[in-house]
Formats: sequence, structure tokens, C-alpha cells
Amino acid sequence: MGQWSTRVDELGPLRIVGLAVVSPTAMNPDSSFEGSKISVLWDDFFALIPKLSTKPDGTFFGVSTPADDHMPPLTMNYVAGIAVTASIDLPDGFTEILVPAGTYLYFTHAGSITNIDQSVRELYGHYLPSSHYVVREAPHLELYDERFDHDSPTCEMDLLVPIE
Repeated sequence: MGQWSTRVDELGPLRIVGLAVVSPTAMNPDSSFEGSKISVLWDDFFALIPKLSTKPDGTFFGVSTPADDHMPPLTMNYVAGIAVTASIDLPDGFTEILVPAGTYLYFTHAGSITNIDQSVRELYGHYLPSSHYVVREAPHLELYDERFDHDSPTCEMDLLVPIE
């Protein structure tokens, strides 16, 4: 299992552009990293980065929003993308999502990315319910920066939960 730590900080607003998919959440018992649509989405996203009219700065975001009422339970909309400062021409298949400014709980996952589902379950299944934090309605984020190395067993990335 990965290690984790927390902090609270302000973020945004952000304009994220990227590719989207509907996927089971990590709280879904049928969900796993190995069978995830999200890992395939990231591969597709990285292959299309050269088609963007802006170049990434090395920071990438995963953006999760609730699936609509027509989707199965424990599913979410997920965007793999980058933050941009202005509207850009989007390649075919890309979408844009606006993340409002606000306070976020940063839950840092440290360890192999293949264990990310365990950190998500710890965050949403144990840490948040026993904390004093109140989750507000806004996209939930994953932050991948210079600490992240997909192939490293000691990489770090942050799960960001919008809080009041």
C-alpha cells in the first residue's frame, strides 16, 4: 500500500483541456488499476499532446465529476488533461472543463501508481468520513507534477478534494 500525507491549499480557477471517458470510480468493487479505462485514456492523451497548440509545462490533471443519472452507480466522468491559460483550438475528441477557484484538501499518494486505488479508497472511505472537512460541489482532481514517475515505486501525486 502507498504512503500518504495531507495539506489544505487554495487552487484555481483552472481551464483543463484533454480527453474524457466514463469510468468506474475506485470505490467500485469491480474497479482496478490494471483494467482501468483511465490508464488507457492517459496513453491516448499523451499520444495526442503534439496536436495541441500549446505545450504542457510538465503538470497534468485528472478531473473527476459525477456521472449523470443515466450512468451505472459508482461511475464518474474523467478527463485526462493539462491546464491552459486561454481558450485554444482543441483537437478532435478533446474537451474543456472549467474548475472554479476554491479550497482543496491535498491528499498525497506516495508509492507505485498501481496502488492508487488503495489511496483513493483510504481518502474517501476512511480519511474524509472521520475528518472535520466538508466536501463542496466542484470537480475532484488528480495532480501529476515533477514528483510523478509512472515507472517508479516511490512516485508521488496528489488527490485534490474540494472542501468548504
